[in-house]
Amino acid sequence: GYNDRGQKVALTAGHCGEVGDAVQSADAPQLGRTGMITHVNHDLDYAVITLAPNTEVTRSYNGVTVNSLGGTVNPGETVCKQGVATGKTCGMTYQQAQSIQVNQVCAMMGDSGAPLLAGDRLIGSISGGFLPVNFPCRTPLQGAVHNPTAATNMDTVLADMNRRGGVGAGFTLPEA
Repeated sequence: GYNDRGQKVALTAGHCGEVGDAVQSADAPQLGRTGMITHVNHDLDYAVITLAPNTEVTRSYNGVTVNSLGGTVNPGETVCKQGVATGKTCGMTYQQAQSIQVNQVCAMMGDSGAPLLAGDRLIGSISGGFLPVNFPCRTPLQGAVHNPTAATNMDTVLADMNRRGGVGAGFTLPEA
């Protein structure tokens, strides 16, 4: 999306890099550097990426369309994510707290920063497994029970970016 300065920005998990790290597209590595991490909040586990001016921003990517930001879901409601490691998976919400949401979507290393969606509404981003013990969701013996996934709430991220100002503040989606 865009920040209130009109800069193109993206969001990911805060544990995925540090300020100053170069970012490149996994889909088009031949393009080289397409952005740079310009802010990290380790407590809320999100990072802001300032994208290169020639980077295309869109509401739809890799089969996911986002038409609104924020909001919560109730325990028992289904949410979905589209991650690099495990693709699209959906699962039940266990807990919706102020800054995190715990759910049963399948997420593994490489899915961090993936969008967590309730329909076409971006409600958070994948942070990681909720339990210190790892029960992977992608194994030859895969079953319905695996490590629940924690996600950072988008409302909390947006409020923090606006509170501190600077890169990311005033984040909005691109026009449809």
